[in-house]
Amino acid sequence: MKYLTIFILILFTNLYPAGTKLIDYGFEDYTGNVETTPGYIFTASALSYWQNHLDGTEPVSNCSGYTAYEGTYFERKEWLTSYNACIGSTPSSINDHGNIGGDFNYPNLGYGDNTNLAQDMHTDTLVIRFAFRGSSSWNTNGLNILKFCRTTGTGGGDIIDSYFPEAGGSQFGIQTAAGNGWHYWNAPTNVTNGQWHTWTERIVLLNHTNSNPNLRLDIWIDDWDMQGSADLANFTTQRNFGSGFMVISLGQNWGASYPSTSCWVDYDKIEVWDGMPNSNPNPPPSQVQGIQVTAQ
Repeated sequence: MKYLTIFILILFTNLYPAGTKLIDYGFEDYTGNVETTPGYIFTASALSYWQNHLDGTEPVSNCSGYTAYEGTYFERKEWLTSYNACIGSTPSSINDHGNIGGDFNYPNLGYGDNTNLAQDMHTDTLVIRFAFRGSSSWNTNGLNILKFCRTTGTGGGDIIDSYFPEAGGSQFGIQTAAGNGWHYWNAPTNVTNGQWHTWTERIVLLNHTNSNPNLRLDIWIDDWDMQGSADLANFTTQRNFGSGFMVISLGQNWGASYPSTSCWVDYDKIEVWDGMPNSNPNPPPSQVQGIQVTAQ
């Protein structure tokens, strides 16, 4: 009896749909109060969560010499629970509920971004990209599991991209499968050097039945338009992810630990796309998947 084994190589070049930009925000409409800022990007589902956000974040134009990536304003997030002159408050929680695309209830009275990913997404490809800057004190606090960029599906399961400062400011981690621990990867540069960097993340929902694998994750550091291969390319299974995208959360829920010295992250120029950004609808494949077919 003979068997014929065939390897089929699938290139991902043309599988991503051209996209629609859902969010394009740089804090430039800041009024001095985020509760009256027309398009403020972060929302919270409860008043207590919203207060946590107000206490630990603030759009600013200058923070000890640090300025915006683009335009005038950027968002500073701080976790040390003592008064911080830059944000003008004392952070009250390690979880500031920096939610994007959930269209939650706070801020109320019609202010804030009303993008609802569960309703507004029409493809299975989500791209979020933004500028970020991390303090050097990430390397000295010995803390981890900051949910640096977290995407939650309509079924409640999530991918967690976590910021790990212990390895010279370059090590990140992702939860590769629900309940199955962490996968660590090194960014191509030290991102806690007090300089602006960019994060571009593409998540493709491969099926709506939570079959293994149901998600493909690609991340680029300092490659805004995805011109090169991804720094991380990973297939993963989140068994409760659901059939669509629900909310993105930036910089929150820091592993149930508080820092001993000031730790901050800045965000600016935040974009969310339904499908691939039009600037580069078909980037080179970051990975070739081999499928083995055995015929008898």
